[in-house]
Amino acid sequence: MEFIGTFFIVLSIGLSGDAMAVGLTLVALTYMGASISGAHYNPAVSLGFFISSKLTVSDLLKYILAQLLGAFTASGLIYFITEFVYYIEPTSLSKLYKPATIEALFTFIFVLVFLVVMLTKAHKRAPLHGLIIGLSFAGLYYVVGGIAGSYFNPALVIGTSIFDLINGGDSYLYIPLYALSSLIGGAMAGIAYNYFYRPK
Repeated sequence: MEFIGTFFIVLSIGLSGDAMAVGLTLVALTYMGASISGAHYNPAVSLGFFISSKLTVSDLLKYILAQLLGAFTASGLIYFITEFVYYIEPTSLSKLYKPATIEALFTFIFVLVFLVVMLTKAHKRAPLHGLIIGLSFAGLYYVVGGIAGSYFNPALVIGTSIFDLINGGDSYLYIPLYALSSLIGGAMAGIAYNYFYRPK
């Protein structure tokens, strides 16, 4: 399920790039996979769940592997359909610490919303959980996507960069910028969830 969900998230991003279109796709995919895998589709989300003691180390590694394979496979299909290699790169911010900061902060708030909606007693698996998660993503991307150029998802960055590398590109140079920043954001969200929401 993590492979399938990540595959279609990356595919929708590569073919559309529209925040609302991707957010609504995430709504559908969240309802599809929530009862099976938790519908993470994102290593930063899985890391947040791990820090919140909801995944073991073995589970975390399996989730991330499935997500990376899904993103890489989607990159191949994007290339097959469009004849262009899709990858992430900085846009209008010349100083690389600026998109890194945005990536960490906005991944933090996205993953924290995800954890609260899926895990807290007040919201756990509420009927609108998929809608909240998908629209949260769309709203956050509307705010910063045009200036930072990312989607708060290390699997997207790594999977597309590896496919780009195979085709002679060098977008792998941005993996530390985006993948590490979003993983830091996911870890911060897990820590914040433990502090604010877990029973003492």
